[in-house]
Amino acid sequence: MIDDRVLSAYRRLEQDQPEAFAAFREYLVAVRGRAERFAARLSLRRRAEHLVAFDTDEYRLELFGRWLRTRPSPPSDPLTDEPVGSVVVAGVE
Repeated sequence: MIDDRVLSAYRRLEQDQPEAFAAFREYLVAVRGRAERFAARLSLRRRAEHLVAFDTDEYRLELFGRWLRTRPSPPSDPLTDEPVGSVVVAGVE
């Protein structure tokens, strides 16, 4: 099931913060690469089953939520304590 908050954050990031969205796409490529290296040791049938998840919106959003939770915190502006050069996605912890 797709979490509406994550889907909304994904869409906002894609539209409003193209640089941050590009960073997520890089993360997605890296995760896919690890999955492909693992899948190379599987049978053809199991390899296809393992890799098909990357073509689903649900799994992409799951990875997006994981990326949001695990990315490092950006530096803060010492005067305002606001993040500097950060990805700002409201409503997602």
